[in-house]
Amino acid sequence: MSNKILITSLGWEPRFLSGLDQTLASELPNQIIVFKPLTFFQQISDVVKSGLNDKAARYAAECRYYEFNNGDHVETWHTAGDALEGVSESDEIVLDITTMPRYLIWACLHNFDVRKVKFKCVYFPPASYGEWLSADTGKPQMVFRHSGLAYPDLPTCLLLFAGFDLSRAQHFVDFFEPKKIILITQVGAQLNNDSRCVGQLRGGASIHSCKLDAYSNTLGLKDQLVELVKSYLEDYNIVATTVGPRPSTLALYALNRELPSVGLVHANAHQYNENYSSEINVSAKFESVVDFS
Repeated sequence: MSNKILITSLGWEPRFLSGLDQTLASELPNQIIVFKPLTFFQQISDVVKSGLNDKAARYAAECRYYEFNNGDHVETWHTAGDALEGVSESDEIVLDITTMPRYLIWACLHNFDVRKVKFKCVYFPPASYGEWLSADTGKPQMVFRHSGLAYPDLPTCLLLFAGFDLSRAQHFVDFFEPKKIILITQVGAQLNNDSRCVGQLRGGASIHSCKLDAYSNTLGLKDQLVELVKSYLEDYNIVATTVGPRPSTLALYALNRELPSVGLVHANAHQYNENYSSEINVSAKFESVVDFS
């Protein structure tokens, strides 16, 4: 009997349980690894956990919970390693990143990479976003084992996959003070993207703006990112991050995997809007198979 594992991160947004319904019905996992953050909306999270347990029981899936403090990137990294220690290349793996923090996604990808596994990634966007998303962003942290190369005599180039949160995007610019910014925004008009997506940033950097599709094929998007940065590799220290659509985390990891000198960086918000999003857009589901074998 094959071992099919669903890996997810418990979230307070309505789309978490709605997306879980879809994934349980289509994938039929016998195990569910659930990362449970300890930092936000615990009363709502406890109710969601009860709902998750009920749904898992209907499909005879065993749940294993791993709690983590999303504000502690060291703890998060170790928690991911502990949770995924038993995962092997013979397992069928589904990674649901719908409400998973971006740094935790990268920690999971690192563990899959080390274990040379093949996995399916799924993501459900919401029907709409709230008026504001997050606040009080912490100090940017380089991602363990994927921090790139930096030389003291070179300026910084920031590759930034932007979203709707201007303050969070600006936070990276203020911290790194880059001379060059490659500003990527999501193509299309979905979720009021044309009017809400970050288009301007303060500072004296030269900005190269372009539109890409975070929901496109992961390796195809990675190839587009390689084309964007390759002419800057010799003249800049390049750091890359995303505050845009979550699927872009996969392409940035693949970029670092191909060009290890490009460092990955993240920064956690310390405050989120309880009404971060509403409902779910099942028809816009993202799905991608990634093979690290």
